[in-house]
Amino acid sequence: MLINSYSFFYPMLKSFFCRLYFATYTMTAFFGHHVLDKLLGMMFQKPLYRLPFVKRLLQKQNMNTYDDWIKKTNKPFEDPEYGVYMFVVNKIIAFIIIGPILLLTNIMLILTDTALRPLFDKYAIPYFIILLLFSWAVSYMFLWKDSVYLKFFERFEKESSVKKVVWGIGITLYVIALSALCFWTLIQIRRN
Repeated sequence: MLINSYSFFYPMLKSFFCRLYFATYTMTAFFGHHVLDKLLGMMFQKPLYRLPFVKRLLQKQNMNTYDDWIKKTNKPFEDPEYGVYMFVVNKIIAFIIIGPILLLTNIMLILTDTALRPLFDKYAIPYFIILLLFSWAVSYMFLWKDSVYLKFFERFEKESSVKKVVWGIGITLYVIALSALCFWTLIQIRRN
C-alpha cells in the first residue's frame, strides 16, 4: 500500500480527513437541527403534540414536555456513529474526494475538445466505479478503520467554537464551489 501506518504522511492525512469529516458532520448537524428540525417541528411535531392522545402517549414514555420529545426523536439523527446525518456526511466526503478528480477530467475533456470524448463515453461507467472504490478506500483507510474518526471527534469537540465554525463554513463553501465548477464544466462539455 502506498500510504501505510508507518508512513510520515499517514498521521497528518488521517488528522486532515478526520477534520474534514468532523467539519462536514458539524455543518450537516447544524443545518439539520436548525433548519430541517425547526421546519418539520412547525409542520408536523408541534401540531401532533397538541393532540391530547399524543401527549398522553408520550407521557407514558417519560417524555413530559415537547423538548423531551424533540431530544428523543433527534437522537438517531445526531449519533456520530450510526446517525442519519452520518449517511449524508459520507456522501459529502465521497464528493470531496471524487470532486477534484471529476473536475480535472471535465477540464481535460474541454481542452481536448472531441479527441477523448469517445474514449470517455465508452469507459465512463467503469471510471465512476473506480472513483467510488477509490473514495471508499480513502474513507476506510483514514476514517472508518477502527472507528478512528470517533477518537478525533472527541478531540475536535473540545476545540473553540470559532475554529469549528471556520472549518464548517470553509467546507461548505468548498463543496458549493466544487459543485458549481463541476456543473459548469459539464455544461461546457455538452455545448461542444
